[in-house]
Amino acid sequence: GLAYFSISDENEVKSPLLKFLSEEEVKAIFDRVGAEPGDIIFCVADTFKTTCDALGHLRLELGRRFDLIDEDELSFLWVTEFPLLEWDDETERYYAMHHPFTCPMMEDVPLMETDPGKVRARAYDMVLNGVEVGGGSIRIHDGELQEKTQTAAVLAIHFGLCPDETAHRRTIEYLKQDIVTNRNLHLSTGFLGTPLLLRTLTEAGELDLAYDLLLQTTYPGWLYPVTQGATTMWERWNSWTEENGFGDPEMNSFNHYAYGAVGDWFFETICGIQPMEDGFKAFRLAPLPGKRLTHAEAVYHSAYGEIRSAWKNDDGTFTWDFTVPVNTTAAVQLPPGMIPDGELPDGLTTGDGKTFSAGPGSYQLRFKAAE
Repeated sequence: GLAYFSISDENEVKSPLLKFLSEEEVKAIFDRVGAEPGDIIFCVADTFKTTCDALGHLRLELGRRFDLIDEDELSFLWVTEFPLLEWDDETERYYAMHHPFTCPMMEDVPLMETDPGKVRARAYDMVLNGVEVGGGSIRIHDGELQEKTQTAAVLAIHFGLCPDETAHRRTIEYLKQDIVTNRNLHLSTGFLGTPLLLRTLTEAGELDLAYDLLLQTTYPGWLYPVTQGATTMWERWNSWTEENGFGDPEMNSFNHYAYGAVGDWFFETICGIQPMEDGFKAFRLAPLPGKRLTHAEAVYHSAYGEIRSAWKNDDGTFTWDFTVPVNTTAAVQLPPGMIPDGELPDGLTTGDGKTFSAGPGSYQLRFKAAE
């Protein structure tokens, strides 16, 4: 909160804080700031960032009220070496102050593991009359540093940017550790990494971890907004919270596509509808049910008609219904660890025992777990 001490020319002191402080404490404050008759002292008590923001606004307001700002003067400020990370009290972790690819000052790299709040960024801002007019940063260009974010690890794994198999496996292990251990089973990706996160984990053989992330209900995660009453996808993981209300209005859409890109994983992995040719003339059906869902259904309206894949696991009996539209073919791949329970329906052509070819029609398969 904001409080004040005013000292009249007759040395009379007024303040809402006087009833809480002794004369010695008030004198110590005045001595500390060099207060004299005719002065007013403003005090703010809060976190460091909130205090700085409040005092900054107060300073500008006083400048306007007392006509201390020369509107015709251009005052430039070049800001460098500000913090790389900022602490978020709600989630109790650090976030990139500029963006996650900003390079730290190389001499501060050792602090990343011991005292990340003291790491400075290789970034700059150009400020004119208190308003930021430009800025930039040196991007991380060292492979070891780039792997220290989930997004960087996801991009390196997905696009095959690791120099060799050892680096590839090490990057996967880092990603798993950061999700499970460092962040207590939470993601930290933004617009670039989120669409690829679950796909990358699946391709790396971490299907169960992908499902665990998807079904995480605490912040940050896809289901956290649902616990807050959301019916649409938000632009920010914390666009609204019970503790802090609405997020920054400058970037806070409540109907935004970016994190909703996970819907691609719903279709291609949970229900297994994957294109093999343009327009789904040929496609694959290869659901990966995982261990946490009991049923799922997806329908894609292709140019040839409806493609449907629906499965349910009812007390160990796994049933899969799917539809192949006219003038198309589907490569049907059985879920891992499942074998058909009984004869295959007409229209399925046996392949290698795990993959089948399906012509147009609707099918139902029942499975039992392979021993």
